[in-house]
Amino acid sequence: MQWWLILIIFLCAAAVVFTSVLLIFAYRFTVSYFTRHEFSAVTGKRKRKKLMSAKNGYHDFVKKSATELSELPASEVEVLSRDGIRLRGVLYKASDVSGVTVICVHGYCSSGMRDMSAQSLFFLSKGYNVLLVDNRAHGKSEGNIIGFGILDSRDVLCWAEYLSRTYRDSLVYLYGVSMGASAVMMASVLNLPPCVKGIVADCGFTSPYEEFSYLFRKIARFPPFLIVPLIRRFALKYAGYDIKKVDTRNCLEFNRLPVLFVHGEKDKFVPFYMTLQNVSACKATHKLLKVKDATHANCFYYALEEYKKMLGEFIEGNM
Repeated sequence: MQWWLILIIFLCAAAVVFTSVLLIFAYRFTVSYFTRHEFSAVTGKRKRKKLMSAKNGYHDFVKKSATELSELPASEVEVLSRDGIRLRGVLYKASDVSGVTVICVHGYCSSGMRDMSAQSLFFLSKGYNVLLVDNRAHGKSEGNIIGFGILDSRDVLCWAEYLSRTYRDSLVYLYGVSMGASAVMMASVLNLPPCVKGIVADCGFTSPYEEFSYLFRKIARFPPFLIVPLIRRFALKYAGYDIKKVDTRNCLEFNRLPVLFVHGEKDKFVPFYMTLQNVSACKATHKLLKVKDATHANCFYYALEEYKKMLGEFIEGNM
């Protein structure tokens, strides 16, 4: 047999094996990361530390805030999503009612108590009610498919409609962290009730497609064009939605609500440049708080007083 024929056969076999490995990996990745789970179950400790690193004081800060918030009186609330999933949350009412309620939407594989307990205490001290929601496939909410902001944006609409019906005179603000930030930005172009007056987006990604591309390129050191399109195809079949179709930048071009953007410049999980792109795309009134030393989802800790000041001014200035 000619040497060149042997080479062709070898290259074809290698291509088949390589393609098969890519397909198997993309499918397993989709099933693992799009299904309800604990982040630690699919992401190793070393990689989690690299992506979510923070000073030791941050974890003590979160623990203390969560303990304090959990001791306050609250009521469990529930709404039905557009696709029939029961979504659950916890409503904290401020002692000095101001007529403002903040819907807090947490990040991927997290919870409102973990991501937003300190912020919730601040809101309550200002007289604002707080609704901590569990995203679909998280916490006490039903569902097994994670929405990556796309499905969650429609759930944010359901929560806003619930508040507009239940508390007719209340003004509503949408506040999201990480995946929750992407959800509230994506919700900005939906038919939100008039009571919604503003959006706070802390370290949100532009789209799941872009986020996966970034993680494979920077963290996994693997060419994203080889794997992310496959994940997109599997996600469409498995999860039922297109991870590239909805993009916060496109949504913000048509958004008319004021937005407060927040992001840590040392964020390795959702890169800071994504918020800069969102800021550039936003046609509505907006402000940006960039936190020099913050990594992912901990800007409130690193810039506590400045963050509080801007939050208070943002809400009070857009009533």
